[in-house]
Amino acid sequence: MGRAFATIAILVALGASGAALYTHVRNDGVTTFVHRLGFKASGRGAAEDELLAAGTQLQSERNAYGTYRRSNVSHFDGMSFGYATDTTYCVQVMKAGKWYHMAGPEGFPLPGAC
Repeated sequence: MGRAFATIAILVALGASGAALYTHVRNDGVTTFVHRLGFKASGRGAAEDELLAAGTQLQSERNAYGTYRRSNVSHFDGMSFGYATDTTYCVQVMKAGKWYHMAGPEGFPLPGAC
């Protein structure tokens, strides 16, 4: 009797979660659902995320070394410096066949190369 009840409870829980997932996908679409799961399409969104992460790293290294020239962004896939001085920098990355860049400090991601 206990096993039968547990099996029925699990089936009801699976059915309810499946119904909730179906309703969400039907109302908002698969792409919204996939995006909310954390999967990112290549392109502008991925480039912006990487450039902002690089900007945070660069500012931290500037605080430590007093310059952007000693920084390394090669661990970001395809990212390179357009230029780097003691007080300014420009990093660029190509995603989905398009260039994106960010000039800093306190810059924000923009289309195009440095």
